[in-house]
Amino acid sequence: GEVDAELGRMMQMASRRVPPDRLELLRDRFQHQAVESLILKNVLTEAVGANGVVVTDEDVAEAMTKFRENLPPGMTLEQILEMNNWSQEEFDRNLRMDLSINKLLEQNVEEVKEPTDEELGKFYEENAERFDVPETVSARHILVAVETTDTQEQRDAKKAKAEELREKLVAGSDFAEVAAESSDCPSKTRGGDLGTFGRGQMVQPFEEAAFTQKIDEIGPVVETQFGYHIIQVQKHEDPRRLALDDVKERLGKGLHAQKRQEAAQKYVAELKKKSN
Repeated sequence: GEVDAELGRMMQMASRRVPPDRLELLRDRFQHQAVESLILKNVLTEAVGANGVVVTDEDVAEAMTKFRENLPPGMTLEQILEMNNWSQEEFDRNLRMDLSINKLLEQNVEEVKEPTDEELGKFYEENAERFDVPETVSARHILVAVETTDTQEQRDAKKAKAEELREKLVAGSDFAEVAAESSDCPSKTRGGDLGTFGRGQMVQPFEEAAFTQKIDEIGPVVETQFGYHIIQVQKHEDPRRLALDDVKERLGKGLHAQKRQEAAQKYVAELKKKSN
């Protein structure tokens, strides 16, 4: 009965994003996941009781506040309950149990030590390519858009407009202001700012111009399938490999989290092995 209820909940949630004909094909997989999930939950629930783990009302209230804060915009707790076919009592009970399990696991990984400098150095050397940063540019642009239905005369007129806008910029007009007034790209609300991007993210003519222009210069008008662009490159970063010192703090946190996860998985595996 517990498996059927969990399976039904999983099928109901999946039905919102999976076509009905494919949903039935997933039933066996979902049933296996439901069984494994319930076994794990029962094993950990037993361990919570055996280890005297206590969750206070303050813990629950704090978790509830965080849960509400992280709901998608416009989504309410009541909608979450309805989507998952939960009653308020079931939700409260599951939340308290989840907090108990988290406390239990935390107790069993709190002695996991931070990685040493030797461990960090070894990981960096063995995975050096993971710290390669590709070539990037930061740029802004102004677009005079063309339509597939435009005649050659209309396209010529739009190109002439782009040239006029470029002349204004070369003469000293503020790029962000001209973009806000005249660009046909949504980036106009940000002064034409496109952020930072690497090779392969923009159409070829645009990319070629962006990666070859000098910083801060107003480049020549570039034609793409979207129309006519005036590009200004604000920053150009060559490909490089981050030094160990640059990534040490982030790498240390990542390896420590990995070691804690491995310790938790080992603890759970031992619990399952002992459990009947």
